[in-house]
Amino acid sequence: MERPAWLQGLGRIRGEFWPRGKRLHAVAAGAAGVLLAALAGVVRLESDDPEGPADPDGAPAEAAEPDAPSLSGRLIGYTGRPVIGAQLTWTPLLRSVLDPREDPRIEVKALARVTQRARSDAEGQFRFDSAPEPSDLGTVVWITSPEHEATALLLDPQSSDWPDGELFTLADAPRRRGRALDLAAQPVANAVVVQRAVEPAPPGLASLPLEVRAARLLVRTYISDVEGRFAPAPLAGREHCTARLGDGERSAMPIRGSGRGDLDLVLLPTFVAGGSLDYTSPSLAGVQAQIVFGRAQGDGFEELGRAAIEDGRWGPARLPRTPRDAYLFRLDGPGLVRTEVRTRAPALGAELELSHTVRAGFDLWFQVTDFEQGTLLPGAEVVLSWDEDGSGVTARGTPRNDGYLLVRGCPPGRVAGSARCPGFEAAAVAPIEVPQSPAAVIAVRLQRAD
Repeated sequence: MERPAWLQGLGRIRGEFWPRGKRLHAVAAGAAGVLLAALAGVVRLESDDPEGPADPDGAPAEAAEPDAPSLSGRLIGYTGRPVIGAQLTWTPLLRSVLDPREDPRIEVKALARVTQRARSDAEGQFRFDSAPEPSDLGTVVWITSPEHEATALLLDPQSSDWPDGELFTLADAPRRRGRALDLAAQPVANAVVVQRAVEPAPPGLASLPLEVRAARLLVRTYISDVEGRFAPAPLAGREHCTARLGDGERSAMPIRGSGRGDLDLVLLPTFVAGGSLDYTSPSLAGVQAQIVFGRAQGDGFEELGRAAIEDGRWGPARLPRTPRDAYLFRLDGPGLVRTEVRTRAPALGAELELSHTVRAGFDLWFQVTDFEQGTLLPGAEVVLSWDEDGSGVTARGTPRNDGYLLVRGCPPGRVAGSARCPGFEAAAVAPIEVPQSPAAVIAVRLQRAD
């Protein structure tokens, strides 16, 4: 059977016709371990607004042009019974939400502004009355149902001959139990839970296949019931889940897991943090910077959120409070020295006030190659470190498809670090005196691992 034009974008997720319909098989999406089309549905799918998604100003998602093509079909399970109440989201693969250089995080309401939604009826039929805004990368439709694996349709941007009455067969999937609890293990009702198919900002996103980046657009929101229950979607890859209550007076530490099994989110009391910036030069006040905050875990860092800087201040931001944890607040901005403040949570009811010094920094370019063959290694990573006011600061190179890496925000003085790449032995980067010549590229060669 000749594949219709709208299926051209599905070759990489193994679209296959059956006599009674079509089922899309799951396929591993590279080293990230994310499966594009193996994410099971959910029992309750609710947005913050029961009437549907809206932008921060309360306006509904914008519709496409009146003459834009629609998309329709019918969903059935393996037994041939209709899939009732499935949620479908149709989202353009916009570079602004797929490229970390544009926007490294996908926020729920920002995503809702460009997403069209539909539900299957008692016969399993669905229809999108309008298409989302076009994208030269195409669009993706995610289908989730309480008792079936989720399915992704990656639609060809060059075609408008999309499904019209197609029959889709969804695979069965086990349910998961989710609970929102307090510190005494008592249920928390009306907690807002957000589940993502992948990390909000996976490293090296720009070099990942389009299918993996499309998986970032699967975001589901749940509201816990009076017994604290919600039904998260089973994910074949990793998941990232957060929860909050009300305006954030209680929130949970993010859960990053395998996406299988039951899920308990413990909502903790929160504390408020904010701060001011001390600019070493008035011209730096115009740089768009942000504060990235989270838990410090040894040499690692668990991001909890980001705050924009306005008029030399940031916050207030709410963070879940654990007395034993150290928290890190990092200043990030193009051309600025990355500075960090580490501290403990304040006493209950107290607020945390911080200060960051803003200084102009320098960019360092690297090129990592195979020692024997001299070929570029696009999957390589460079990590630099330096001492900042008595504490160690680490910066990672941003990978590019052309094999170059860019480390931003290095301070004047001496920095050192290492380079690594899967399949190769890690190598130390000789100490570098900053600033370097603007045109300088630091070459690093890696030996293949035995």
